Amino acid sequence: MKKPVNNILLFLITVLLCFVGGEIFWRYIVFSKNPLFASLRKPAFFADYFSDNDYWKLQYLVSDKYKPPQNPHPLLGWVGDFSRESYLHNDYNAVGAKRPVLLYGDSFAQCIDSVLCFQEILNNDTLFSKQNYLLNYGVGGYGLDQIYLLLKNSYYRYNNPLVIVSFLTEDLDRSILSVRTGQKPYFTLENNQLILRGVPIQENSRLYFENNPPEIKSYFFNRITHAIPREVCPALWDNQTVINRKKAINRRIINEIIKELKVHNIDFFFLVFHGMWKGITTLDFKDDWRDPFIKEVFEENNIPYIWSKDIYKLDNIDRKNSLLKYFIPGDGHPTSYNNKLIAEEIKKRVIHLTK
Repeated sequence: MKKPVNNILLFLITVLLCFVGGEIFWRYIVFSKNPLFASLRKPAFFADYFSDNDYWKLQYLVSDKYKPPQNPHPLLGWVGDFSRESYLHNDYNAVGAKRPVLLYGDSFAQCIDSVLCFQEILNNDTLFSKQNYLLNYGVGGYGLDQIYLLLKNSYYRYNNPLVIVSFLTEDLDRSILSVRTGQKPYFTLENNQLILRGVPIQENSRLYFENNPPEIKSYFFNRITHAIPREVCPALWDNQTVINRKKAINRRIINEIIKELKVHNIDFFFLVFHGMWKGITTLDFKDDWRDPFIKEVFEENNIPYIWSKDIYKLDNIDRKNSLLKYFIPGDGHPTSYNNKLIAEEIKKRVIHLTK
């Protein structure tokens, strides 16, 4: 009897020592500066890009890819092509007597440097620019929460604006984060009311990250669980409780945007972008929870929207075109060709509303 007990005890001690050894090993890997281990210090090994603040805190620690803003904005975190104080767009003087068309969103609205962007396409289109002028308020990395805050503080500064509220499906995930490339504002729900948190943003990004380190309890355990592909075990990654939280907060944000614009009789429509990343709602993979949820909220409110996936499907109805015609390889943002297709639909909607 004594021998089986000893064997069990030995086994448990061995497992414990392995766990402790694994934890020490992975903590050394993460926090050391040894270049030999650079390939093992990936934030995705320990945290979820879509849901975990720790992913972005680790990104700050181990990589120079995403640098926090040097001069954070006290409300928004970081800014785009507009005044930090007045929220007026840098090109607002160019509007003149034309109707300002305000495009809000993230980097899909803002566009990357290598492609033709919406303001270039539309403001050089004689039919669109005859009566309208597009001001691009897109800011890379924004979540739907930041898009809402920027919109709320800027649209009323223009005379008779037409508002386009764009967002990438992934922006729904960003709404629960308190940090991304830098500290950001976020909302919580209390009695079905949005409560703004995380503001004012700390002036010193370095001190913020030093005072708010990753909260991962076990790097060894996280490394094991995050080695399981999302496609193999989606329930492990897309926890239903977290998804429900994302849905509740984003539903309220969208409803607040609609309420804000309707109360002030502002013409508007939504534009939903779809990226080219495996694991989220994309053009080439099966829909996940994001697409059905967004459409449900839109249809509940009976509001107009542009669905970029429909534009792609209509243009590539025979599926002969490569996705690379529509998206930058290895990047996921729309190409100039894709932007032109979307811009054409924007033009139709704007001209109809301007008549």
